[in-house]
This record gives sequence, structure tokens and C-alpha cells, in this order.
Amino acid sequence: MYNVLAVFNAVDNVSGVMARIGGNAETLDGKLRRIGGQMTNAGTQLTMGLTVPILGAVGAITNMATEFETSMTIAQTMTGSSADQFDLYQKKVRELMDILPQSGNELAKSLYFVASAGYRGQEAIDILTSSAKAAANSLADTETVAQSVVSVLAAYGLKGKDAGWVTDMLRWA
Repeated sequence: MYNVLAVFNAVDNVSGVMARIGGNAETLDGKLRRIGGQMTNAGTQLTMGLTVPILGAVGAITNMATEFETSMTIAQTMTGSSADQFDLYQKKVRELMDILPQSGNELAKSLYFVASAGYRGQEAIDILTSSAKAAANSLADTETVAQSVVSVLAAYGLKGKDAGWVTDMLRWA
């Protein structure tokens, strides 16, 4: 037969082991919940610190692209540029955006001014390019430089290809 005392001792030992396992499980549960909370906080911070700024940047880029397209469309409409001229202008403005600090919107508005002054095609591109480069090297904006260049070209009967020379002279003045 079984020893009753041995059975009670075994049950008592098992109960103690089970109680410790239960306590350890509760401790583990608490630690896992804290870790989970910390991970949730980290995720929230990453969302606020990374995702929100990225969405803001995307919004700003979208806004800049919309402004650029609007300015280019206005330039085309107001100057009566042909589709081929418009494609040339848009391509050149995009190239300038890649190498100079001016925004597409600033360049498009300056192109509109140059085209409004009667310059078309490559001549307009030459004036815009020289004006944008000069503006990048000074404290003036591109449209202000373009106005000065167009004024000098008109006053002295010069062509758009002379815009680089004019901006050089303006820099030295």
C-alpha cells in the first residue's frame, strides 16, 4: 500500500512547485506586458518621428510640383508658346532644377517674364539659364536678374545668346 505521508509530501511539493510556476508565469506576463508597452511607445514615436515627417515631405513635394506645373501652364498660355516650345522650356527648366538651387516655380515664373518680353525658343532658354546661374551666385532671385538681363539686351540691341556676357558684366558692376 501507499504511504499516506509520502503522498501528502508529494502533493505538497507539487503544490509548491505549481505555485512557483504560477508566480513565475505572472512575473513573466508582467514583464512581457511592459515590453509590449515599450514596443508600442517606440512604434508610436517612430510613427510621429518618421512617418508623419515623410508624409509632410510628400505633401510639400506634391505642392511644389503642382505650383511648377501651374506656373509652366501659365507661361505657355500667356506667351502663346507652341507645344514644341513648351516641351523645350519644360525640359530645360527641369534640367536647371537639377543643378541649381532655384525651385521649379521660380524658374517657371522667370521663364514667363523672359517669354513675355518677346524672347522665344533657345533665346529664351539662354536668358533663363544665364539669369538662373547668376541668381544662384548672388542674393537676387532669378526673375530680378532676368529683368535686368532683358533690360540690358533690349537697351543695347543684343540677342539672347549674349545673356551670359550680360550677367558677367552685371556681376562686375
